[in-house]
Amino acid sequence: MPLLSVHKVTPLEPGCPWAEWTRPNIKWCEENLCSYITTPANTWSNLSYIVFGIWMIYDASKRKSQGGKKEGSRTLTTIGFASIMVGVTSLIYHASYTAQGQFLDFVGMYMFAVIPVILNLRRLRFLTKKTENIAG
Repeated sequence: MPLLSVHKVTPLEPGCPWAEWTRPNIKWCEENLCSYITTPANTWSNLSYIVFGIWMIYDASKRKSQGGKKEGSRTLTTIGFASIMVGVTSLIYHASYTAQGQFLDFVGMYMFAVIPVILNLRRLRFLTKKTENIAG
């Protein structure tokens, strides 16, 4: 049995809201519905990324206003923003089941995965002051 269960990509029925769009190249487990939200469980589960991302940004601003460490607040804000992006882009993909949504989903996940690399490069002082402003 394979470690990752990926199923054959099936087209949506003609007349479905996303039927004319290009299909993604991968299909996960949840069955697609003929609806504006094709995979409800996968779609709605992404709201947690958005909620916790907003909470992280709020908490970072609260810490900063109370005189907390600026570096920690900036890191928490960056991770919060990335969490929101993962939630939004993945929500779009799982709602639409399109290749365009899949691309956005990958962008959100890669952005989230690159943050620890950037933070560690900053910590190890491999980033200069000029690139630090770009990195967050």
